[in-house]
Amino acid sequence: HIRSALHLEGRAVLLMVSRLAIWKRVERGLLCVRELQQRGDVGDITLVVIGGGPERVALESYAKDLGISSSVLFLGEIAHSALGAYYRMADVFMSLYDRTNLGNPLLEAMYFACPIVTLADGSTDHLLRDQDNAFLVALQDVESDLPAKVATLLHDPLLRLSFARNVKTSFREKVLSWEQRVG
Repeated sequence: HIRSALHLEGRAVLLMVSRLAIWKRVERGLLCVRELQQRGDVGDITLVVIGGGPERVALESYAKDLGISSSVLFLGEIAHSALGAYYRMADVFMSLYDRTNLGNPLLEAMYFACPIVTLADGSTDHLLRDQDNAFLVALQDVESDLPAKVATLLHDPLLRLSFARNVKTSFREKVLSWEQRVG
């Protein structure tokens, strides 16, 4: 129902969830969308950005400057209880932070079995395996490899399904429950 409410039927949906701060590097997601559109091989695509913060106006302006503002939805803050529906409707979740990419949004994407593309920054090594349950992109290659990896997932529904199953298994096997963490 989220796709319908947001008029995203028939579109590939990329998702980023974070506070909109400089070091979260949401602009990398915007550049990825522009590159994918310029390549023209993934059909209609929308980047859904959930979160608020000091960079929202600058990011909206950047999307406009890139000519992709009609392909980006800045939804602001969403109640945590409603986030699951957004992870479930996304084709790909991206986490592209300068600092650690192991945070609540990535763990939530794992929990909801959303295919993940993130940076190979070492922070997720115990949870994510490149080309098994996620695509990990080297920082020095982000400009070329990020769009390529996202396009690969968008073109291959069986790969998305495989990543989703594998990342859900990794979550169950390796992430401690709340009770285990605080007990």
